[in-house]
Amino acid sequence: MAAAGRFGLGLVRSHVDVFINESNNNCVCANLYQFLDIQLYPLKPPFDRPRNVLTSLWGATCNPIDRMEERTLMFDVSVDEWLFMDNMGAYSLIGVTGFNGFGFPFVKYITTADKRPSVQRIVDSMVMRGGYGQVEEAIMARHPSGRITVADAGGEKTA
Repeated sequence: MAAAGRFGLGLVRSHVDVFINESNNNCVCANLYQFLDIQLYPLKPPFDRPRNVLTSLWGATCNPIDRMEERTLMFDVSVDEWLFMDNMGAYSLIGVTGFNGFGFPFVKYITTADKRPSVQRIVDSMVMRGGYGQVEEAIMARHPSGRITVADAGGEKTA
């Protein structure tokens, strides 16, 4: 008996739908996504997977407009697998709303160990001004200390 989705040695499926826990209505800015050169990569090995799976990439809202990619070639993705979205740019957080009950994303600044003190000083000096205060409330709910994490390849430190 062949495994589900397989028949003999050949792959039966010709298209897959991948649903991610992010949305065009949250961090992935729908108005900018089409103009950015966003690439998706697996966060865990094997990193050089062939991009041979015809895939539609959907956001988390179950809204038919929340489709990020339609019928594009992607690598095979497993359930619960983390994906890295490269080149999201500085504007990826401008539209964060917590739409439909989805929370605000946890932000990590990734840097090399030698740059970490500089990045930490910048993060510590930031003053958040989020309009009506929802952003501050969300940060304090998730991080009661009000601090944001700075990480490097050698480990993680919460300020």
